[in-house]
Amino acid sequence: MKKSLLILIMLCIATMGYSQTFIDNFITYTVIPSTTNVEITDYDTAGGTDVVIPASVTYSTITYSVTVIGQAALQGKGLTSVVIPNSVTTLNFIAFQGNQLENINLPNSITNIGESAFSFNQLENVTIPNNVTDIGVKAFENNQLENVTISNSLTSIGQEVFAGNLLQNITIPNNITSIGAGAFKNNQLESVTIPNSVTNIGIDAFRYNQLTSITFPSSVTLINIRAFRDNLLTSITSMGTTPPTIIGNTNDTFDDRSGIDLRIPLGTTGAYVTDAGALWTGFNTVTEVIMVGDTFIVDYITYEVTSTTTNTVEAIFYNMAGGTIVDIPVTAAHPSTGTAYSIVSIGISAFQNKGLTSVVIPDGVTSIGQQAFQSNLLTSITIPNSVTVIGVAAFVDNNLISLVISNQLTIIENQTFGSNNLTSITIPNSVTSIGNGAFENNYLASVTIPNSVTNIESGAFEYNQLTSVTI
Repeated sequence: MKKSLLILIMLCIATMGYSQTFIDNFITYTVIPSTTNVEITDYDTAGGTDVVIPASVTYSTITYSVTVIGQAALQGKGLTSVVIPNSVTTLNFIAFQGNQLENINLPNSITNIGESAFSFNQLENVTIPNNVTDIGVKAFENNQLENVTISNSLTSIGQEVFAGNLLQNITIPNNITSIGAGAFKNNQLESVTIPNSVTNIGIDAFRYNQLTSITFPSSVTLINIRAFRDNLLTSITSMGTTPPTIIGNTNDTFDDRSGIDLRIPLGTTGAYVTDAGALWTGFNTVTEVIMVGDTFIVDYITYEVTSTTTNTVEAIFYNMAGGTIVDIPVTAAHPSTGTAYSIVSIGISAFQNKGLTSVVIPDGVTSIGQQAFQSNLLTSITIPNSVTVIGVAAFVDNNLISLVISNQLTIIENQTFGSNNLTSITIPNSVTSIGNGAFENNYLASVTIPNSVTNIESGAFEYNQLTSVTI
């Protein structure tokens, strides 16, 4: 009896050690051991060229979730369309390679896209869901992609992932730190924005495109050989005060430099041309210019450049030595170049706790950051109609008795005008939402809320002297 029981147990263990496979509606499934999930491992082309993959499948009274498209499972099946359910998390190596797919809708459930998963298809557009954290090399190589939206969860773009497509422009998310070898090689890129997170640009990353200019943010520390060869470059801007390391000979990275103008930050010619060991020499011209992110001071206000195309700045700090009365100008001239910059925003905490008794915000400012004027002695403020955004607690804890609000403002954020001395206010018809504590701790006796307002948070008018509220 004990011997028979032992044999039975051993048979059960042996059976559990093998993956169970079955076919349903032309699709072959393999049970993932110790789960009620299955992996698609094959497809019979007798099922046609349009495939709808189910989210679940039942076999021998057990219902399994379809979570994985296996290696080469639907490779070279002549598919013209496929529907991937929201249960699938993984697309393995060459899962859909070599078909005729023109469109694909990747569900949000997907976290991993394997090597060459969709290579050699006819895809024109693809949106990679934000849950995707890993894309294998050559995943979308040799398609007809004209538009790509890249997952915000990726930290790198791997080798030749989008090579051999028809991309004309690309937006690389801010979390990307490295762009792999040949990642965008052989496309039709006319423009690309490299975000401040990128540190490493791989071999041949943008080779064989139509780029006429490129800007390297200050985060870029390494540019590999041939990264921008075979383009149409006439202008390169490098924003770092320390030049990126270039791997390769003089013309191995950017083609013939004699036809390219180099723009670098103020005061960095020595670092680029002299100290970089000839890696940044041979260009047509080398010009020191003001960069986005550069700062300068005029009349005790510190400004940060936000655009060198439209010449705009944000006011980010105020030196109290300038006094308690501040008239923010419409434009400020850079002390070194004389270039006039328009002030379009006021930064977070820029004028916080400076003892201000009066401030003029110029027409042209579109946004005021959170806590920008918190804890001052302001008694009145006019917010010009150019302002569309005001941050949380921007004017909290002042002495305001007079307030004019921009008629372009849609949201009055939490505590924006809290802890002041307001006895009356006019809320413009543009406002749709009033945040928590927006006007708390004032002296309001009555308030008229326009029909445009659809949301009022709790405590918006708390600790006032309200006897009348008109809606």
